[in-house]
Amino acid sequence: MQLRAMLCELGPSSIPSLLPIPEIGTALTSDGYPEVPWLDKAVSSFVDELVWYAEALRRQRAEGMPY
Repeated sequence: MQLRAMLCELGPSSIPSLLPIPEIGTALTSDGYPEVPWLDKAVSSFVDELVWYAEALRRQRAEGMPY
């Protein structure tokens, strides 16, 4: 959360959602596959929102910057 405050000064956009993964050491297998049942849905929702914002920003930037 604190990183968002610093990043806004640097200029990148951020999305409203977070993807917290408590106990990351036990949430994934050694190969990187989810061990917890909720992780697939959480990641899917987070990535869907990230893609939506990326596409919206690309469209708006193609129209020109407001400043």
